[in-house]
Amino acid sequence: MIKQLRLFVVTLFALLFSITSNAEVAPGFNSWDDVVAAAKGGQVNVYMWGGSDAINGFVDDFYGVPLKNDYGITLNRVPLKGTVDAVNQVLSEKEAGVTGDNGNIDLIWINGENFWTLKQANLLYGPFGEGLPNSQFVAWDNPAVNLDFGRPVEGMESPWSSAQFHFMYDSARSNYEDMPRNYAELGMWIKNNPGRFTYIRPGKGGFVGTRFVKQIFFEVSGGHDQWV
Repeated sequence: MIKQLRLFVVTLFALLFSITSNAEVAPGFNSWDDVVAAAKGGQVNVYMWGGSDAINGFVDDFYGVPLKNDYGITLNRVPLKGTVDAVNQVLSEKEAGVTGDNGNIDLIWINGENFWTLKQANLLYGPFGEGLPNSQFVAWDNPAVNLDFGRPVEGMESPWSSAQFHFMYDSARSNYEDMPRNYAELGMWIKNNPGRFTYIRPGKGGFVGTRFVKQIFFEVSGGHDQWV
């Protein structure tokens, strides 16, 4: 695999087994066949949050095994405690004069804030997202896909999964019908039930808590559309 910094997209690995494309797919490659040929026999260093055994195993088995068996590509998954660690490494390598194929990081499973940091520093490879063969199945007109951290992706990343935010409640103490359906109702529920609501503290490693707070800001400020 060409050693350039790219955003981590597990879809990218899946597409190595997919149909080829005759259109220009990314800078330096005129077809997907060219990508496959350049990658054959190489190694991909994937830097990603390593806190989930289930996700780690999925990446190693579902992508790593067929990559090795079908293309001779070694998938080297490098676990991170936080995505910012990979971003800082890229920035440090830049300061040290490391460029192009000499960098250690090929792919990063990245979040919006860290994506924007690297995009501002002009350290991302691309555009490549819409050149992937399976990009035909991606809803690129969806702001959840073409924007990250409120900034245009511009082909510098591609989605590989999605997630839903869930609240859990104790059905032995509360009825489903009484549960709040929006954050305004949640605020009232918390006031009426002191000490019975908790959430993960936002910050490093607490991305679920950060997401919770962001969602509150979006709702109480009048909705997300004004920020797009």
